[in-house]
Amino acid sequence: MSKVLQKHAGKYTSILLDLRNNGGGTLQAAVDVGSLFLARDSLIATVEGKQTNSYNSTGVQNIKTPVYVLVNGQTASAAEILASALHTHL
Repeated sequence: MSKVLQKHAGKYTSILLDLRNNGGGTLQAAVDVGSLFLARDSLIATVEGKQTNSYNSTGVQNIKTPVYVLVNGQTASAAEILASALHTHL
């Protein structure tokens, strides 16, 4: 995904991220993909347990292109976290 975004940087009028039927993924994957779109240190997720851990964007980008995210009842886990982070920050 990173290579495609870089290859066509500045040429997009909008981006459609289809997370429908994406039933999983890892938290790290959500952070990695979120970091492609969000400014550095944007909060992506907080996990509470014995310790509270925050996961922030590591990216240096703050995309200006409109991003549309598709989700449905089968979108779950890290895909939901990613969708929520993008909704919150974009």
